[in-house]
Amino acid sequence: MRFLKADTEQVVVMGPFVDATDGVTAETGISLDSSCEAYRYNSASAVDISGYTWAHIASGMYSLTIPAALVTVEGYLTIHIPIVATALHVWDQFQVVSANVYDSLFAASGTDTLDVQVSGLDADVITAAKIADNAIATEHIATGAISADSVASNTITAAKINADAITAAKIANDAIATEHIATGAITADSIGADTITAAKVADDVNIAIADATLERPISNVEGSLAYRTLAGAVSKLVNRVAIAGGTLTVYKTNDSTALGTQTVTTDADADNVTQLNTD
Repeated sequence: MRFLKADTEQVVVMGPFVDATDGVTAETGISLDSSCEAYRYNSASAVDISGYTWAHIASGMYSLTIPAALVTVEGYLTIHIPIVATALHVWDQFQVVSANVYDSLFAASGTDTLDVQVSGLDADVITAAKIADNAIATEHIATGAISADSVASNTITAAKINADAITAAKIANDAIATEHIATGAITADSIGADTITAAKVADDVNIAIADATLERPISNVEGSLAYRTLAGAVSKLVNRVAIAGGTLTVYKTNDSTALGTQTVTTDADADNVTQLNTD
């Protein structure tokens, strides 16, 4: 069976046509007549092809031009040429396929690729249990095979990811690291609206973030820290503080480098501060 590209004019070769009497001698002068017909998929009537372009090539083989109008319906197409008076019947069957399928199979490499959608896969066709160990690994994926340009819009959404599909236990150690993330891969523009909301962040994640923030040493940020910040205020509470000549100096965690200063105003008649107690 041969393939035809839907909605496209194309030329096919029919034959060989041999003498109706001896079944051997090539017939080279056959013309199409009203008995020559095409039968399209799921159609109850035949199509007269007697007016189609037709020419002898050699040894009883003929070229037949099939117009685009004949291949508008995908599926089986049968062409029957019964020139009873001079030659034995010749018929052939074709499969009319979409342009995407035809070009994916027969066009030059890279011209087109088969359109494979998730909706075409039965439930549970692809599961973790059906994928061999290490079948999906960096060394098995061609460079550039997975990129933003090669993934259709809305292919990956929250609704299409099963519960617990992505967990800490399922992510390899160091799988998410700076060297594995392309420059500019994660930006505000690349994150959909409402992708990260309070409702979508688990309580234990919020707690872990809060704990990490509270436990993070000030030394991690004080290199370029401005004094009038929350971290600067906390530094005044826990770091070395000294008063000299009317200036209060708050030091960095090394107790020698100044982080910020404040002018101290004194009043001999004011009450001395002897205690601070939170209400």
